[in-house]
Amino acid sequence: MEQRRELPKLTDRLPLRDGLEVSPVCVGIVGDPDVVPAAFEAGINFFFVTADMHWPLYEGVREGLRRLLKSNPAARDSLVVGVVAYVTQPEFCWVPFV
Repeated sequence: MEQRRELPKLTDRLPLRDGLEVSPVCVGIVGDPDVVPAAFEAGINFFFVTADMHWPLYEGVREGLRRLLKSNPAARDSLVVGVVAYVTQPEFCWVPFV
């Protein structure tokens, strides 16, 4: 196995399927929604949110994605958004929304 000689750059892309490419860095929970457009401008196209009881913790990244897409609709074509839900208990489906 060849050893890496330098760290990946934010603008590097890793191939997924069907021509989809993702940055080597992912952004998840952020306190300031403006981090998302700034990260995209820096080269990051991979963002993470959850769809379970931790949903409220990801409001910053959701709002950041809204701001990014409002100011730059073309960004949609290069965004990769990973969403996860750990629904192992029924209350995970409704408690976060109460």
